Amino acid sequence: MANFTAFINYEANVRSVPPNAVGFRLMMMVLESVGIMILFIFLRQKNKVFYEPKVKYVQEQPAWVSTGLLGWVSTLLRVEEPEIIDKIGFDAAAFLRFIRMMRTIFFVTAFSSCAILIPIDLWYNLSFVPLSARDNLSFLTIRDVRGAYLAAHIAVIYIITATVIVVVRRQWSVMVNLRAKYFLSSDFLHSFDPTLTVMHIPKRSRSEEGIRALLDSVGVPYPITDVHIGRRLEDLPRLVKVHNDTVRKFEQTMVQYLKGGKFGEKRPTVRVGGFLGIGGELRDAIDHYTKEIGKTEQAVVEYRARVNTHEPETYGFVSFATVSHAHTVARLLEKKRPRGAKFMLTPSPKDIIWENLSKSRAVLTWRRLMGWLLLIIVMALSPVVLLAIAFLQNLNATAAFVPSIYNWLQSNPSSFTICIMVVPSISLTSFMFLLYSILRGLSRYQGAVTQSQLQSSLFARSFAFVIIMQLIILTFIGVIFNSITQIVHMTGQRGNLRYIMNNINTLPDQINMTYLNQASSWLNQFFNDASFCLYNLLGLGLLVWNWIKKYIFRRAPNPREVMDPHNVEFWLNYSSILFVCTVGLAFAPLVPLVPMAALFLMWLYSWVYKYEFMFRDAAVIEDGGRLWKLAINRLLISLFLMQGMALLTIGLQRGWESFAMKTSVPPVIIIVLFKVYIQRTFSHRFRYYVPTESETRDAEKSSGSDEKIESPISLTYRFGHPALHGEIRTPLLYPNMMSLLREVYSGRLD
Repeated sequence: MANFTAFINYEANVRSVPPNAVGFRLMMMVLESVGIMILFIFLRQKNKVFYEPKVKYVQEQPAWVSTGLLGWVSTLLRVEEPEIIDKIGFDAAAFLRFIRMMRTIFFVTAFSSCAILIPIDLWYNLSFVPLSARDNLSFLTIRDVRGAYLAAHIAVIYIITATVIVVVRRQWSVMVNLRAKYFLSSDFLHSFDPTLTVMHIPKRSRSEEGIRALLDSVGVPYPITDVHIGRRLEDLPRLVKVHNDTVRKFEQTMVQYLKGGKFGEKRPTVRVGGFLGIGGELRDAIDHYTKEIGKTEQAVVEYRARVNTHEPETYGFVSFATVSHAHTVARLLEKKRPRGAKFMLTPSPKDIIWENLSKSRAVLTWRRLMGWLLLIIVMALSPVVLLAIAFLQNLNATAAFVPSIYNWLQSNPSSFTICIMVVPSISLTSFMFLLYSILRGLSRYQGAVTQSQLQSSLFARSFAFVIIMQLIILTFIGVIFNSITQIVHMTGQRGNLRYIMNNINTLPDQINMTYLNQASSWLNQFFNDASFCLYNLLGLGLLVWNWIKKYIFRRAPNPREVMDPHNVEFWLNYSSILFVCTVGLAFAPLVPLVPMAALFLMWLYSWVYKYEFMFRDAAVIEDGGRLWKLAINRLLISLFLMQGMALLTIGLQRGWESFAMKTSVPPVIIIVLFKVYIQRTFSHRFRYYVPTESETRDAEKSSGSDEKIESPISLTYRFGHPALHGEIRTPLLYPNMMSLLREVYSGRLD
């Protein structure tokens, strides 16, 4: 055990570390931001294929394309929401609107907390707190404030609550109106058929006539235009995958052979059989892949021709005359299960996870049970990792009882500060990346039927995990670290238990101080998030790797990889944004600098994400902004957390427990009532298409006309499994290579 008499200046040294780390990280972030943006401007001009894949290979380029060095800046300022909805999609527009909403909320929150609380906290610290007891950040926080001055912090809680309610109410109204227009848009009418999906069809009803009988048993008020029952595909999906993988390998081979728009010196070869490149037979790659592609393509065609003789599946599709009819029937059957069958609105066919659609109820029940068990195990093991991260975050606290760490702090405070600033954030980011991968696999394993459901599940779970793991458990572990430090430090000062018991009444103050000191860690995390956002925009690592593959390994990129935009995952973006919002709101009445940093992040996110959606990223499926509702619900949860943390902090200030309890209850009740209000006012209209009387009359006229809206062939084709009706992939190379490919490849190219 260390000789604690050596730690005379321990408290002063430890207190100076977090503010120094925040200041150092802020300075680094500013320098990084300036450097990244300068590098981005020049790299973007020379690498349009990498930074603008959405506009490089499209037939009709968007109106916002600009060739100037800074033309993209004016584009971001000029493009409005209607054009974003039309050119990019409703999901992107809803996400950008959510960021702008949070930017508005944090503008009011940061302004009110800084304008009201910083002068009061500063005055109180300068007047009543000794210089030796405060640091460069504490005199701008609630940490040492006592008495009637705390009323200002409670007033800010009311201001923030009112701001969120007013802004959310207005944005909900706008989103419902936008969704109503979206339901009537040509994109929606072409992407979402007036069709319902039927799952868990009982064995006796697994036919077109059986599905019609199920709907007749519940008294569906509209006529059915078409019915399709799924068929078991057996080995067809595997054949399609083998074919596509073979085409992909052939493309990669031919890109190398036809590099520069001319034939290579030697025909490419491929080793068939063997293990790890050892053994097997060396064959001509063009002849081998041509033969394999033709063989798998013929097998797929023959399999498709006889699929109607296969057994029926447990799912099917029912089509109606209009979208309003389908939505009305979906609302009617939302809680009904005729003979155990489940009906739901049919999404875009590419949104469906077909392997889960055919799973039986018993299989799904077992998978959900096992999935939840695995989630519990992951949650139980996560605190072990968080304990190590918390140890890194609180190295300054552990210096009290670990001599080697204390010597490091004393001898090299700069490297100590950098370690606290960088290492915990990198460790935490890596851990969350691994956790997101686990959540993705478990959510899919548990039986999500559509990609939209999968996104909703991932969003809900990732938000819960992040809040529980990072904001609650990690902060709690930090409080424990510092509380133990205080006890050890008191033991070192007096060396007896009586002194500790006589001063145990100071422990709540120490816990409160420790919790507020965590704000410096979140400020560092916000600065790291800003840097990561800009690094992601720059994409320097992937750009360098493409350059290495092209010029060092002499491997030209596959044209499909170059032409396809990057896939955007809205659930992950929403979860990241909401975590920043939760931390910003939680510390807003306590540490005004945190919402100020959150405001900066919201402003940065709004510009970076807008650029990425317009030029680089694209969603695989369009969900119509349905994650908006989940995001708003979790924003209200963040308000509850703000109330709880403010109550805990203010309640620990002596003599204010009763007052804090009484004044914190009304905002909680207001939030609950507001949640009920938006659920009854907006939720139903947001989820379903609710036509007006004139739209209903027009729909009745169109459904009563002689013109057929759907035919049995089109419904079967549209909602058959992709392996059954999807396009069979053919080789695709760069334009200057296609003519040469036709000279050596005898298979189908169109």
